Amino acid sequence: MKETFEMPPEAEELMKHHAMIKAGNCGKFKSKLVTKYVLPRKTPFSTYSQITPTEWEEFVAMKSTKEFSDSSEAHR
Repeated sequence: MKETFEMPPEAEELMKHHAMIKAGNCGKFKSKLVTKYVLPRKTPFSTYSQITPTEWEEFVAMKSTKEFSDSSEAHR
């Protein structure tokens, strides 16, 4: 954003803060997808039409690994 817009230096901390909030929301969304759809073996297409079948297959594959399961258990 710095290359596109001119902002006062004090705005940088505020930008970082908002970026971290957005990143956290992404993690919450992914967690919600795992809980509501991956674990019960459902698909989210009727609720989240922006997710393609290919993206969903990749997401399910990533979240269905033993490494993910072990990491998830460790962080509970």
